[in-house]
Amino acid sequence: MSFILITADFPGVRAEEMGEIYKRLKNGSWEKRHDHSGALNTNWMISFGPGILEAEAIKIAQVSFMACCKPYCPPILVIQWGNSEPVHSDAD
Repeated sequence: MSFILITADFPGVRAEEMGEIYKRLKNGSWEKRHDHSGALNTNWMISFGPGILEAEAIKIAQVSFMACCKPYCPPILVIQWGNSEPVHSDAD
């Protein structure tokens, strides 16, 4: 298995539009991992079965994510690929 974690910022998007983007992402097999404040504020994950190449997974994920956001904004993305599921830990 491989995993893509995207940290995204949605510049200029209103709250109701953000809700629509989130619905579209969830319907597109994306899993919301974490919300936090800051310039890059939302983490989303998608997984792929065995045998997919890193570059292919990144391209598919980017195209999928951008398609979900297209009617509302061009998001700013940071994309990370790995063969282990991302782990989140809150700082105390």
